[in-house]
Amino acid sequence: MLNRCWITEFFKHCFFLISFMLASLQINAESFSEIRMSSENIKIIIDNNKAYVHVSFNYSGQFEIPNTIAFPETYWYFLDNFKVYFNNSILKTKKVKAPLGRVFIINNDSYPSIYSFSFPPDKSIYNNAIVTYSYKLKCHIPSNKDLYDNKENFTGKYIEYILKTGAPWKDTIGSIHAEIIFSNNKCEDITNFTDGYVGKCINSRTWVLDKKDIEPTKNIRLLLKDSKCKL
Repeated sequence: MLNRCWITEFFKHCFFLISFMLASLQINAESFSEIRMSSENIKIIIDNNKAYVHVSFNYSGQFEIPNTIAFPETYWYFLDNFKVYFNNSILKTKKVKAPLGRVFIINNDSYPSIYSFSFPPDKSIYNNAIVTYSYKLKCHIPSNKDLYDNKENFTGKYIEYILKTGAPWKDTIGSIHAEIIFSNNKCEDITNFTDGYVGKCINSRTWVLDKKDIEPTKNIRLLLKDSKCKL
């Protein structure tokens, strides 16, 4: 999920206010933004041990000034081949790691690094951004803190997509559609974490999630059963 941020003169590449009393870098979102995210369409293909992600963001409202954007990278995955397109033009991106012993804070969640880039001014009323990347799936060993939508306790590959960082755009997000397609696995082999949004299998290979007029307070968090992941 894309997060819109302040730009300060202190850091030319991004938008941080640093507290030297705390081990965090706070990213301040412009809640007064006049840009609304009208839809977010997420497609994730799971092929063997990799996830291939394609996300299309549609916006209503004019981008009158350059807008610096942050896309988070979580503790679970390093993003490979990260690319961003704005109205069909590819943008320059920069990976920014938090200094040693610090983290980035976006909407009260912490991240070790982010990708930053800028949407150029555009007088169009409707704009589109596309983000693509991939990551290698990792095994997740259940702990006592994990809660699932069933009582089965198994290990597996962890699948995640961050939605919460998109909350600061104007109003609610018009619609979110997420589709996860399994090339070799079956949809029945996944379970939802209860602290994430719960979707459903529409066939043996496809999991979907649909939300309307939403200010996201959760993420997509799934566990794909894999016997190779040992307890």
